[in-house]
Formats: sequence, structure tokens, C-alpha cells
Amino acid sequence: MIRICLYQKPLAVTDFLKEIGLNGEIQKGPFGKPSLPGSGYYFNKSDSGSCTAFALSDEGEIGLDLQMVLPYKERYDRLAERFFRPEERSLLLSLEGQARADFFFRLWTVKESYIKFTGRGLGEGLDTFAADLSAGRILPGKEGGPFAVFRILEGPAGYAMCVCASSLPDHIEIVRRA
Repeated sequence: MIRICLYQKPLAVTDFLKEIGLNGEIQKGPFGKPSLPGSGYYFNKSDSGSCTAFALSDEGEIGLDLQMVLPYKERYDRLAERFFRPEERSLLLSLEGQARADFFFRLWTVKESYIKFTGRGLGEGLDTFAADLSAGRILPGKEGGPFAVFRILEGPAGYAMCVCASSLPDHIEIVRRA
């Protein structure tokens, strides 16, 4: 089971876990990824703008990213130059205007959901792996990394959202909360 809970407000991890009935001491991995050992559940949090999203899984580690899609700005091209692989940048630069911004944020959520899945954070480098958007899978670079698949989900209006794991069920429940 994988469930995504969306909130139209900021929400702390402890409050989310209490709301769904999970108790225990939150621990952090070597790179800061929170976990609740012994609970049988894995979770991840992302917030952007006024929204907060949580992914909850009983199937293994999970990564989630939510990003507010903003109007296109030239700085996105500079960020892509720094953080995306050459083939991803080429695809981005082939688009114009809002389509370019939409693609940038969609790809960014895919990449961030993967590094959140691995628990390594931005230190891993967004350019050390590629996202195969047509197949929904991560292609680790020569540095390696765990196999993962991802699914771009429908988030709140004006947001891009992606979940990443070693496998994903056919159905992911999305619960919208106030």
C-alpha cells in the first residue's frame, strides 16, 4: 500500500504520524532521512508553497517530492545546466515558455523524489543519474545507485508531484486533506 496525503497547510512529521495513528521515536538516517523503526511503515515528506505532502508505504523505502510550478524564468536553464544530465537539458531546451517550466518542475520532482528515496539527499547530485520519463524509471549513472521506478502524480492545481520507490503498485491512493 502506498498512500499520499496532501494538506493545504504546513504540517510537521510528528503531527502527521499522530494523525494516522503511528507512535514512536523518529530517527534520522546518516543523511537526515526520518524513519520510524519497528513500525513497518516508511514515509517521506515534501512541502512547497502552502502545501505539504506525505507518502506512506508498507512496502519499503519511498521518496516524494512536491514543487509549486512557477512561470518560466531563465534561471531554470542555469539550474538545468548545473543539475541535469545533457540529454535532459536538451529536451528541456527544446521546449518554450510555460511548457519549458512545466517540464523543468516535473523533471525536478522526479530527481528529488529519487534522492529522497535513496536517503542520500542533494549530496548525491541530481546529475549522477538520469530519469527515463517515458518508462518511469531511474537510470543510475556510472557511480551506481539503487534501481527505482517513479510515477508522476496529479498533485494540487499548480504543483508537480512525483513518488519514487524500488517498485510501485498499480494504485496509489491520494488523500486530500484540509
